[in-house]
Amino acid sequence: MSSGSLTVRVDGGEIRGVREGAVDTWRGVPFAAPAVGPLRFRAPQPVDAWEGVRDASAFGDAPIQRIGLGASEGHISEDALTVNVTRRATSTSAAKPVLVFLYGGANIGGTSSYPMFQGLPFLEAEDIVYVTGNYRVGPFGFIDFSRYSTPEHPIEGNLGLRDQLAILEWVQRNISAFGGDPDNVTLAGQSAGALGVTTLMAVPRAAGLFHAAIAQSSPLASVVGRSRGDERAERVIAALGATGSPAEALAEVDPFRLLAAAEEGLASEQEEFPGILSYASVVDGDLLPENPLDVLAEGRAHPVPLLIGTTENEGTLFARGAKVPPAHKVEKMFTHAGSADAARLRGAYPGPPRRGAATALSGDFLFWAPSVRAAEGHARVAPVWMYRYDYATPLLHVLRLGATHGMDLMAVFGPANSELGRKAHLLGGRKGLEAVSALMQNAWMRMVTTHAEAWDKYSLPDRRTLIITPRPRVEADPRAGRREAWESFSYYD
Repeated sequence: MSSGSLTVRVDGGEIRGVREGAVDTWRGVPFAAPAVGPLRFRAPQPVDAWEGVRDASAFGDAPIQRIGLGASEGHISEDALTVNVTRRATSTSAAKPVLVFLYGGANIGGTSSYPMFQGLPFLEAEDIVYVTGNYRVGPFGFIDFSRYSTPEHPIEGNLGLRDQLAILEWVQRNISAFGGDPDNVTLAGQSAGALGVTTLMAVPRAAGLFHAAIAQSSPLASVVGRSRGDERAERVIAALGATGSPAEALAEVDPFRLLAAAEEGLASEQEEFPGILSYASVVDGDLLPENPLDVLAEGRAHPVPLLIGTTENEGTLFARGAKVPPAHKVEKMFTHAGSADAARLRGAYPGPPRRGAATALSGDFLFWAPSVRAAEGHARVAPVWMYRYDYATPLLHVLRLGATHGMDLMAVFGPANSELGRKAHLLGGRKGLEAVSALMQNAWMRMVTTHAEAWDKYSLPDRRTLIITPRPRVEADPRAGRREAWESFSYYD
């Protein structure tokens, strides 16, 4: 392929991309057969070949979900397993580093076509190849119905995770056609996408498919065991009201009816087990043999360099309009934790059930504490760099959100590339946001191109962490008292 060619050959046939300003991009490229009909609950299957040159100028549909998180009316379907590839229009002929980004959305929403995720600042900064892709979400990707499998209606589990794995496998087979280096792939994600990253670090089949990792606010403790996964499937089947074979009902039900049944069936789960995602991968003893948090904490994950971190106030975003108040969440967590762990946490977060302390504790439970545990373990086998994103514009302070969950996205992808980023500095703070954005984009690109960072590695006992503000600093063991309170905490199994 010449550096200026927009027609390339990939799995399935030839595709023609489009030049948009300074970049060449190929969109809506299938990485698997459509997950429709008998393939609805099957692992990704080989791409259906096409004749001639396929147009790759438009994004594919988003996976089935409610409208929002980038998904729009008329552009949602089960035929959504596609990838998008972008590079500089003036790209050199040398093999280039590859960045694969997985979107967030609590594993119930999200799409690779969200405007922020086009990655243009990355391509302005470095000559890389940038890849995004869609994976199944909600009950189609993150409820394991495999216990209901029959010969007539076979069902496999962990489908969202299998889709993410299939994206990486597609990259290995095809990215050289776009000038990318399959031996230099960085896997990144935010929130549920970061959970995909940290989970894939514990998937044996993913060994060698990526060579560095970036995890922004990974809800690491959300992966569940087989019994909890089966219980979730039972709740959804009950809400579906199937009178005959569950496998037949799942095969035939309207996709949006299944989505509604899943929301109904899982609505009460947060009352019993608050603070984790209701849609997540399951330890199945096969694709995912062990809980990823355990694997990372014990230093047994794929030994790739890891950039991992969270925001300062992860929980404030979820406290707004929450059906389960933070104080109730915390008290329920304490009943599962046991008296000793509960006592330590009460001491580290003085004030529960007051809202502020409960909000901080619930955010740390989901994101920060398990990320620290993973970093500590992984640092024994590979380089780890940790950060905490502390910057908030005056508007975010007025809204009492601060540097909450997802605010680092507008910095990483550029303030101008999201609606939030364009409005976040309405009350001031533009220069500060530009400064942290430049810092984070440089750090992300440094990881992609060199698999290393400029600040000290995270290791025990110092636990040196980059605190991201317009005047960044490195702190040793930030919030040590909180960290110590979580050390022996047992998450839900």
